[in-house]
Amino acid sequence: MEIVLGVSMTPTAVRMALVEGAAADGITVDHDTFDADAGVDQIIAAILGTRESAAEGGHRLVSTGVAWTDHAAAARLRGKLRAHGITDAVLVSELHAASALAQAIGQTVGCDRTALVFLEGETATLAVVQTADGAVVKVQSRETGAVPEMIAALESLDSPPQ
Repeated sequence: MEIVLGVSMTPTAVRMALVEGAAADGITVDHDTFDADAGVDQIIAAILGTRESAAEGGHRLVSTGVAWTDHAAAARLRGKLRAHGITDAVLVSELHAASALAQAIGQTVGCDRTALVFLEGETATLAVVQTADGAVVKVQSRETGAVPEMIAALESLDSPPQ
């Protein structure tokens, strides 16, 4: 069985999910969370351990995606991945990962445009994603308290999200 590994690096935690299907469209096989203070070496160990466990279980890990919020931590991870011979992991910002999710949801429910709100600390980022090509056609960041106004303002767009 083909599986994919998703890793989310936030300032406080690292979350991992192992999902069935080459397109991560199956059930969640396993998940784990650990403190971000554990560092990049813990993430590398977890990725290597997951690869080994998958192979032992007769699964084929077809891809690893890592979403990050901290540029410096992502750069350190990228270097460590290369040093361990892990060349097939894809690192993307969490906003881009969330935008890809919004595109997939838009495709599933039949919307041309989907809005998402990405919360990080005290900042809310609202993005409108075009389903056809995944393009982010509007981005706005403000304090989290402004989310209701940000959402209400979507109605005034020439092509509001559905």
